[in-house]
Amino acid sequence: MPLAVIPASNYYAVASQANWGIPILGKLVLPYFGLPVGHNLKQSSKLIKAITTLIAEQKTIVIYPEAHVWPYYTQIRPFSATSMHFPIKLNTPSYAMTTTYQQPHSGKRPQIIVYLDGPFYPDPNLDNKHAQQKLHAQIITAMQERAKFSNYEYCTYQKIN
Repeated sequence: MPLAVIPASNYYAVASQANWGIPILGKLVLPYFGLPVGHNLKQSSKLIKAITTLIAEQKTIVIYPEAHVWPYYTQIRPFSATSMHFPIKLNTPSYAMTTTYQQPHSGKRPQIIVYLDGPFYPDPNLDNKHAQQKLHAQIITAMQERAKFSNYEYCTYQKIN
């Protein structure tokens, strides 16, 4: 979805390495435009350096804060305030992209409507930790409000014990 509004030449995605196996996202997008979340300190420092360089070049960084993508999920899955590390550190605006699913006009697959909210700016009057928490709260609240527009559940996800 982000590539519908962001030119491919400006697009980079930060995602868990688990997402590299997902059709389309993992096979076509991430190998060319993906920045994997590091598993150790050395990999993490490379990620930080890469993102700092790309932001300086005015590229767009899309962060997928969930560990795994759940297609057609109609709620907002919890994600950590540490996802806001880069916007705070680099003093850049953030946007929230929320996918909603509507009753299909024909067939079984839902109609997809994507909302883009923002910009959300870091609060320069707060220390980094509190600025991350505030930015996280603003973004997750916006996403939860948009998720309420979903009125069709194509897939049901159930926890298995």
